[in-house]
Amino acid sequence: MRMILIAAALLAATPAQANSCTGLESRATPLSRKADAALIRQHARQDVRASGIGQAITDGKWRVIWATPQAAENGIFFFQRQAKGWRLKGTWGGVVAPGEQADVRSWARNIGAPPRIARCFADRAAAEE
Repeated sequence: MRMILIAAALLAATPAQANSCTGLESRATPLSRKADAALIRQHARQDVRASGIGQAITDGKWRVIWATPQAAENGIFFFQRQAKGWRLKGTWGGVVAPGEQADVRSWARNIGAPPRIARCFADRAAAEE
């Protein structure tokens, strides 16, 4: 059921979201979903299966993954590639109410996310509300 809700939110993307996310979306494949699930299990210590992986966006050394862990609510996991591999920089688990996008964008920027990632994340997260 959770995956249906995630999919519905993604399909209902507004033109503003489409513009802010242009060039950032990663095409999900069975292999990429499996790799993203392993990344979350390893670094966020959340039991996530490949079937629980939603969309992902990337920009340079950043990857943001929408996922539904087995025993937790939906989360959006922010990773940054560093010299020794991936590092979890933050996890967003809340709802973005109308008018809160600037605060959400600021939160993402404060964990180091590039401006394009922060803007796309805030737009997508607001659409899920």
